[in-house]
Amino acid sequence: MLKSFQDAPLSRSSDGEQSGYYAYVEAWKYSNETQVSTENFIFGSLDESDIENWSWQRNSFAAPTVCPVRGTLEGGIRILFAQPKTTYRKAVPLKLAQSSVLEALNLPSTTFVSFQLSSGVHTMHTTPDGSDFESCDQFAFVFRSPQKWECSTGGLSMSHDFSSGITTALSIGYDLQSYTVSLRPLAPGQSLIRKIKDCHSRWTHPLLLPSLFLVDHAQRVHNYINNLLSERVVLVEHLVGVTQTGRSQQPHLDFRNSEHAGDANSLKLFEGQRLQRENARKLVEKINDLSTQILFSKRSPEWNIGCNKFVLQLLEGSTRLANCRSIPARSFKEVLEFVRAYSEASAEVIQTNQDRVSLQLDILYTSIAQDDSQTSADLAKAAVMDSTSMKIIAIITAAYLPGMFVATLFSMDMFTWPSDSPVSSSFWIYWVVAVPLTAATLTGFRLWWKFERDRFGRRAQQATHDRPKG
Repeated sequence: MLKSFQDAPLSRSSDGEQSGYYAYVEAWKYSNETQVSTENFIFGSLDESDIENWSWQRNSFAAPTVCPVRGTLEGGIRILFAQPKTTYRKAVPLKLAQSSVLEALNLPSTTFVSFQLSSGVHTMHTTPDGSDFESCDQFAFVFRSPQKWECSTGGLSMSHDFSSGITTALSIGYDLQSYTVSLRPLAPGQSLIRKIKDCHSRWTHPLLLPSLFLVDHAQRVHNYINNLLSERVVLVEHLVGVTQTGRSQQPHLDFRNSEHAGDANSLKLFEGQRLQRENARKLVEKINDLSTQILFSKRSPEWNIGCNKFVLQLLEGSTRLANCRSIPARSFKEVLEFVRAYSEASAEVIQTNQDRVSLQLDILYTSIAQDDSQTSADLAKAAVMDSTSMKIIAIITAAYLPGMFVATLFSMDMFTWPSDSPVSSSFWIYWVVAVPLTAATLTGFRLWWKFERDRFGRRAQQATHDRPKG
């Protein structure tokens, strides 16, 4: 039934690029050889035209011949590495999809579909179909690490034949572009191949390749989370400028990356005691980008932990693996348990980083809100000062207005004043009318102001009482 997935449409790159880079590793374990040599460990590049020949061990890639000096062939590993030339990581090179590589290497029909699951997957298959692990002739793993180019190791599909002790595998996801030119693998491909080379005595064990794949993935995840990602979190804390715990007082020790060192000097939220609005906007973008990266990265250690548990359960529950090929299961159990703990530590760090970034975002929003409140308070103070000035003008106007009114009234033609003296004998009438009228005006203004102030206080108190309680 799973073969129906083999015909499922595969995602393609939008740039139309469908070719890839290819390389291979062959590691053969002979009974009389105890060391790695160029005879039993071979790696090199492959042209697309050679993929079928290598997969089926034809022509120059034929199976190794029996040599009395080396002894009998006990088993080994054959891996085909592939990397799409496009930057679209989910793409499977067209040559692989159209070839019979899966059949030649005895790999599950779900391999290519599994490699396109960005969230990661791990499955096991047995041959013949429906047989259990203890009685099957062959078993296969399909691993697809979560898509995060900084720490993903792509996908690994492997099959082990218990009768021959040979493991065949297809790996898509390692950087092989320069490898095809120099015949030397780059990291992380170099890391995985070196690990295989160092485990000469275990080349015949069915769990060697899955274990090394998990080790390599765990190391890449740990390096990304504890170095690049954590440094970016510290950078955000430095730029916001509130949190000081857990940081060096010398920024050049925290930011060895030149890009981060430049940001550390140019994007600070505060210059002195003043909040920089443009930097605040850029920090919101930077923190949200970092939060998104952390969310994408959380899946990587979680996948490794789940995958380790999956393999450990198989190892602990199988009598077949207890001493397979005279290799004690304890040696693999110890490695897998450590890798699980190693990945759990990475998961703890990334969770802590997520909490720290969330805290910095809260601090940033709070700082912006406080700055807005301070600006509003400054505007309110300015408004109060303007209001005070207007009150003073109003009081002065109120003091002079009655006198001006009386003087204007007395200067009208309706009154006739004797002109034999500069000051009229009736000048006292002006004071009798103007002074009481001025006093009455000022008293009325004061009573009105007191009434308005009390009314404002009652309204503010009523609004406080009517506020809904959380």
